[in-house]
This record gives sequence, structure tokens and C-alpha cells, in this order.
Amino acid sequence: MTEQEFQKEIGEIKGLLANISKHTHHPLWRSFANGMLSGIGSIFGVAIAIFLVGWILNTVGVIPAFQQQAGEWKQLLDNLQKVR
Repeated sequence: MTEQEFQKEIGEIKGLLANISKHTHHPLWRSFANGMLSGIGSIFGVAIAIFLVGWILNTVGVIPAFQQQAGEWKQLLDNLQKVR
């Protein structure tokens, strides 16, 4: 490989790297928004998983105290629907 071919290859690589850099750098607000949405999604995911595990354990009868609390919540929701 001659010096001229080598310089041509280096120039092509620099152009490709500049193109990649242009397409991968996001503004600060976009990175912040992505982080916030990721965090909120994680919180909702964990809440749903805990709810499902609790519901399954309640259905099996492993958590009798949860049955009492669920009954109280159901009664509260029924009362709220009657008020409306």
C-alpha cells in the first residue's frame, strides 16, 4: 500500500467517523427525557410485577392479610362508585 492509498483510506475512515458522530450525538434535553422515561418505565414495571406476585400469592392463599386489605380497597372503591 502506498502512502497516497493510505491517506485516501484514512480520509474515508475520518468521513465515516464524522458521519457516525453526527448521527449518535443527541441534545442534552433528549438524553434527559430518555433517562426520565426509562426510570418511570422501570418504576411502573416493578409496581406491576409486585402487584402480580401479590395477586398470585393471594389467589393461592399464602397471604391472608392481603385478602383483608384487598377487601377493604374493594369496599372503598364500591363506595366511591356509589357516590358518583
